[in-house]
Amino acid sequence: MTNNIKSIFITLPQRGLPSDIPPFGAMAVINSLRKAEYKDTFLYNIDVLRPSREEAIDYIVNCNPGILCISAPVSTGYESCKFFSLELKQRLPNVIIILGGNMAISAEILLQKTGVDFCVLGEGEKVCCQLFDKIAKNGTRKEFYAIKGLAFLDGARIVNTGYADELSKEEMFDIDWDVLDPASIKYYYRPVKGLDLRHLKYYSENEERVLNKSIATVFCSKGCVTHCTFCHRFNKGIRIIPPSIVISRIKNLIERFDVGAVYFCDECFGASLKWLKEFCELIKPLNLIWRVGGMRVSQVSPDIIKMMKGAGCRSIIYGVEAGSERMLQVMEKRVSLIDNYNAIRWTVEAGLHTVPQLVIGMPGECPETIKETADFLSYAMTLDRSQDLKLISINFALALPGTPLYEYGRSVGLIGATIEEEERYLLSVSNTEAGDGTKMINFTHYPRLMLLSYPRFIKSIVNYRYMKKFNVDHYSKMIFREHRRLGILHILENKSISDIFYLYPTLVYKFRHLLWIVKFLEIIKANGLAYATGLFREYLRFVRYKLRGKKVFFEYRSLRKTIDQNSNAYTGNKEMVM
Repeated sequence: MTNNIKSIFITLPQRGLPSDIPPFGAMAVINSLRKAEYKDTFLYNIDVLRPSREEAIDYIVNCNPGILCISAPVSTGYESCKFFSLELKQRLPNVIIILGGNMAISAEILLQKTGVDFCVLGEGEKVCCQLFDKIAKNGTRKEFYAIKGLAFLDGARIVNTGYADELSKEEMFDIDWDVLDPASIKYYYRPVKGLDLRHLKYYSENEERVLNKSIATVFCSKGCVTHCTFCHRFNKGIRIIPPSIVISRIKNLIERFDVGAVYFCDECFGASLKWLKEFCELIKPLNLIWRVGGMRVSQVSPDIIKMMKGAGCRSIIYGVEAGSERMLQVMEKRVSLIDNYNAIRWTVEAGLHTVPQLVIGMPGECPETIKETADFLSYAMTLDRSQDLKLISINFALALPGTPLYEYGRSVGLIGATIEEEERYLLSVSNTEAGDGTKMINFTHYPRLMLLSYPRFIKSIVNYRYMKKFNVDHYSKMIFREHRRLGILHILENKSISDIFYLYPTLVYKFRHLLWIVKFLEIIKANGLAYATGLFREYLRFVRYKLRGKKVFFEYRSLRKTIDQNSNAYTGNKEMVM
């Protein structure tokens, strides 16, 4: 018998462009609900469809759901969540709003400052089925206490029933692609031929067989073998889906969407060597090409990379994060710097594509650690003349709720301890790009102008060393995709002003310690003179501080140890401690 309750799941637009990863979490919960006979539930993919806010609100109101579920995988969507939940509560006073995803770690704020009624803590497949059952039967507030994996208000009191029980390996990412609307299907399964080949380094360009096929995103696991201090997840450890199930799901995608390329976007792909060997044996006959979006540097060797390449792998991306041993300790990466160097070298030598992913601006970051990271990146990008300098990824550390970095920020007063102060922080980083350091907290002991100039500083060293090793003509060809050196007039005519930075690598390198001035001028244009002036004053205060002989001290160790020994550690609502 079908349960008579209508529900809509919505995805929130996070940044300027939609995510190219399907909303697996929401899709899995919808599939679970439909199996439990809640047939009148569907997905409204706002992230891909991109209606105006007014259009989205009107659409949901016209549907008149009894339950609205918000998929919120990233805390930078807080402002959107607050807008939609409050607006819909006003237009649909009786709707019950449930929020799931990593943003739920801020349940204390969400339940008091937005229109959210329930936060799901952990995987929502089983939790939502139980919650829907209680709602459908008009259960009392006390009945919700028995559902593990919820946070909600009972009067003024916050109730936390603990984390949801973990799904089995076989149950993870159990989805039905029919949940998606045609526009979302078209977006997620784009033809390989239509993509920018500079960013699609999954394969050698002579593999024409995949160009008319589509690319799919697939997960093989949840979690990670470690727990970096800037990363949040509800569950410890890693669960890996059996290879046979992964391959079965890929075959379904090949049949339905003519898939020829696969992007595995796990945080920690191939954590089990036994699993990886079996997986490579099973995927090889499918004649696919594939890319790994997250693999630990300590889990590869020349033989492992060779095995993956033989099975169709064309790219392995590592979260190396830093080229400084000290910063790896702060991040608690549990790898050594030599692991970073080896993994990149082995991958490039095997003929696979890779781009180091860097996170800068963690506590303890300083000019010396930035120079160490620049040295590492220079080594990585000069291993082969085909390395693409414009694909270098440098992001600023973002303090996400539920991470040691966030708690460190609270313990030292960079993030306020009250609900109002925490919400102001969440609003300030809403819809923020990871490369935009103007909104991030400056966890370093150096002025923000210096922090914001670090990406250019690093790239100035990398570009110069690449140019010196492979000559200026090859450098220009790789940067500008031309067989001749482009002049400044050509760049100005085509309005590619940022390319001026790449046009004169030697000059930029010589003046790399003054790049903060260039950043200052950019900030005036982007953020206004008042904001830029404030940053400049901070810089001058720092210069006077240094001229007086003052020194900056930081103890390089995991942020967890720092927080544990800090007397100002979290002392908020006891229901939220876990």
